[in-house]
Order: sequence, then structure tokens, then C-alpha cells
Amino acid sequence: MLFMLLMRKKYNTILLGFLLCGFILTSWLSFNLAHNSISKETVNPLSLTQDTVYSEIQEDLMQPIYAAKNMANNTFLRRWAVQGESKPELLIEYLKYIKQDINIDISFFASSQSGVFYHDGDGVISGSENFTQQQWFIAAINSPHDYVINIDQHHLTPSKYTLFINYKVVDAHENIIGIAGVGITLSKLKKIITQYQRHYHRKIYFIDEQGSITLQASSEPTKLNNIHQNDELLPYLDNIFLKQQTAFEFEYNSQPAILHSRWVEQLGWYLIIEHHNKGTSSLVSQEILSSLLLSGSLILLVLCYAHRTFDKYQRQIEAIASFDKLSNALNRQAFDPLLTQHVIQAQQKQQRLSLILLDIDHFKHINDSYGHLAGDKIIQQVALTCQQVAQDNDVVCRWGGEEFIVLLPHSDLAKAQQTAEQIKHQLKNMVQVQEIAVTVSFGVAQYQIKESDESFISRADNALLQAKRLGRNRITLAS
Repeated sequence: MLFMLLMRKKYNTILLGFLLCGFILTSWLSFNLAHNSISKETVNPLSLTQDTVYSEIQEDLMQPIYAAKNMANNTFLRRWAVQGESKPELLIEYLKYIKQDINIDISFFASSQSGVFYHDGDGVISGSENFTQQQWFIAAINSPHDYVINIDQHHLTPSKYTLFINYKVVDAHENIIGIAGVGITLSKLKKIITQYQRHYHRKIYFIDEQGSITLQASSEPTKLNNIHQNDELLPYLDNIFLKQQTAFEFEYNSQPAILHSRWVEQLGWYLIIEHHNKGTSSLVSQEILSSLLLSGSLILLVLCYAHRTFDKYQRQIEAIASFDKLSNALNRQAFDPLLTQHVIQAQQKQQRLSLILLDIDHFKHINDSYGHLAGDKIIQQVALTCQQVAQDNDVVCRWGGEEFIVLLPHSDLAKAQQTAEQIKHQLKNMVQVQEIAVTVSFGVAQYQIKESDESFISRADNALLQAKRLGRNRITLAS
């Protein structure tokens, strides 16, 4: 049994090893194919990611421009300004509404007629600040465009820089009567850029026509203030400032990278999106490895379940192949390798080894007189008695139809004879219960060094035949 158990474990381990090696090999090949495929796709200049990012950023950043335009064209604001700016609290309420509606930091109206700056906060800032002489106001008034964008300190919170959209407000005769606009702090815009940057795993920033970086993610280091300071992009600057959508590949820290440039007319800035393959490769690797780990875990669970199921049915098959169904003792096919194993150990380690061969007397007469069912019960009782008397290391086998073998490792002839006597005695009591006159004959032999398996059994069989000739129901020792 130990030999069969070791063989089963060996083959199960080999099978499991093949399955694991197959999974690891296919996973490695899948990883490399997927990694190469995704890496090629991410450096493709025709990638649609740039368009997606542009559309989403435009939606967020264009909203303040549209809000300023609507303010400048608002009938209430224009009429209020033309009619003398009476009841400023009405305008203040309107400005507060604009601020809350589109979630901006400030909404305002700077009147060129009265020189008063109205905003959504505390209300009115008098013209004593002389804002009409400030650069932002002059630039907005004199601009050929309907609006201008400037970045300046917030007059209420000077520590915060704010992006202002300054839109001209004109009367019915196209005379400029003021500037309406909104402002968003750069910190809020940087958060928006940071969210997109983390979501798309791209470096995203804006530059003006001079190459100055006007807006970038809050997490980006501020080593470079101008794109002209980036030596790796210097050969490609002409491509960047084409005021049209462009894309090109370049090297970043000796790694392939790609840059998308797009002119945003409404902002007067270029949207720059850089993709660095090194970071994406790491991300791709993490995603693929995560998928492989998940699938690997599931496969391991399946393998473990399959292994347990396979082992269960293998044990059942081994039991069917190794044990006699009627007596639940080992059959001859399973007993032969065990006998050989014990004989080899007895030879190598000079250990004692004995064998009992027993046969039910007149078993054919029992079957003919009491029926085969009674005969089967006698077989079962004899096997059970042998198993009860046998020690842990002993082996009980149904050798033939009514013959049994009890193999006794570490036992000499005298101890084997004693075991046979115990079996004979218990069988006698069993016969009384069954009320069937049953006797058993025994042949007992001790292994002799350098003796073959066949010779060992043959001597026990000769002793059994001798017991039969002497009248049965007795124990005979082999010479």
C-alpha cells in the first residue's frame, strides 16, 4: 500500500507540475504578446486619446468663456448699464447667480461709464482703484477680439492667481460700455488638469504662443517655465506651433514618446499632451499582471479542485483494482508488489519475515450444502478474523477462491505460528455462531535469505498441503 501511495503521489505531482508549467508558459506568452501589442498601440500617432482629452478639457474650460459671453450679451445687464446703473443690488444678485450656476470663483462687471467695478462678493468696489487705467482693462477694450484672457492676482485674495475671461459689453450702437467676465483660480484649473492626467496617464499642459507654460497639473514640478527650455523638444518646435492638430514621436530619457499639439482658439493656447511609453509600459505591465494573477488564482483553485477530485476517484479506482470486493482484503494483483518489497527489505536489512497461507476446508461442500450466499459470508468472516488478529504492519490478502495469505513483517516462525493459532481459535467461535461446521488449514513459513518470492510462497503452500493430508483443521510449519 505504501508503494502504491508513493506512486500515486509521484504521478499526481508530475501531472500538477505539467499543468502549472503549461499555465506559466501560456501566461508568459500572453503577457509578452499583449504587452507588445498595447505598447505599439500607445505610441501610435493616430491614437484617439488626444481627441478625447481635448473634448473633455474643452467642455470644462470653455464653460467660463461661454458664461462670460452670455453675460456680455445679457439683455438685463446691458439695459441696466445703459439706464444709469441704478439699483446695483440687482446686478449683484445676477452676478451671484452666475457664480453659483457654473461654479466659478468670481463674476464681475466693470463699467467704463461710471468707473465702478461690480462683483459677486461684497458688492461694489468704487472707481478709486482706477481700474480703467489697468492693463487688463485696456487690453480688453482695445483687443480686436470680443474677449481676452489674462492671468492675474485675485483682487480679493492676492495670494491666489486667477484666470480671467474679460468680455466686451456693447450697447445698441456698438459702443463699449464695460467688461463682463468670470474668473477661475488656477488651483481649481490645475485640479481639473490633474484629474485628466491621472485618468488618461498622459502629461497634459497648455502653452501660449511664446511657448510659456500657462497651465499644468498641480503635481508637476515647475522646473520648466517655457517649452523652449526642453532640449528634447527643440527640434520639433516648428511642428508644435502650427496652429493645427499635430502629432510626432520623440525620445524622452531614451524612451519612445509621443506629443500631440492642438491650437485652442478660444483660449489662445496650445493644448499639449505627452505620452511617455515608460510609464505606460509599467501601467500596462501592472494591468496585465493583475489580470494574470486573477486568472492564475482562479486556475489554481480549479487545479486544486480538479486535483482533489482526481485524487478521490483515483483512490476509488485503486481500491477497486487493489481490494477484493467480497472480503475487503487485498487482491493478488496488489499483494504481489508488496510481497516483493518486503522480501527485498528482508534481504537488505536482514529482517525476519513470515507468511501464513490458509484454506477453508471443504469449501465446495459448504457452497453446495448451504448455498453461495452462506459461502460468501464464510469468506467475509474469515477475512475479517484475519484482519482483526493481524498487526498494523501485517498484510491480509485473498489469495484465491477460499485461500488467504497473511504476510507478517518482523515476525519469525514461532510468532507466525502464534498468529495462526489466534486466527484458528477465533474462527472456531465464529463457526459456532454460524452453526456451520467450518474448519481451516494453515501452512506457515519463514523467509530464508536469498529465497525468491515464488519459493517462499511455495514452501508455505507445501505446508498447507501437508496440513490437508494430515486431516485438515491444523497448522503445519514449513521446513
